Amino acid sequence: HWINQNTLEKKPDGLFYLFDVSDYGLIEKSVEEFSKILDNQYYKDVPVFILGNKIDKKPSLSIGDFQNYLKSCLLERKIKYDILMISSLYKTGLNEFVLCLRKRLLNWE
Repeated sequence: HWINQNTLEKKPDGLFYLFDVSDYGLIEKSVEEFSKILDNQYYKDVPVFILGNKIDKKPSLSIGDFQNYLKSCLLERKIKYDILMISSLYKTGLNEFVLCLRKRLLNWE
């Protein structure tokens, strides 16, 4: 998470969570851990950026399959979130992520 240094509150301004979508064996455990984090009131009402990394590795989850894994933990909570698929190795999706981040930080209500 990140904290805006200009506020006196120590509440985060947002949360990034990175999933390895090429590791089918750990995806369910990762979603469970992510769900525990979202249960923390500390993260209530902050934008959440969910990144599916390692899309360059085969096999890896498609965005649809990734969303299905996340569906239960996201539907239970009323949070603002974006899901982006990236490859940090090949820099695929990073421009889209930066644009999304910029848009959300400027327009988040």
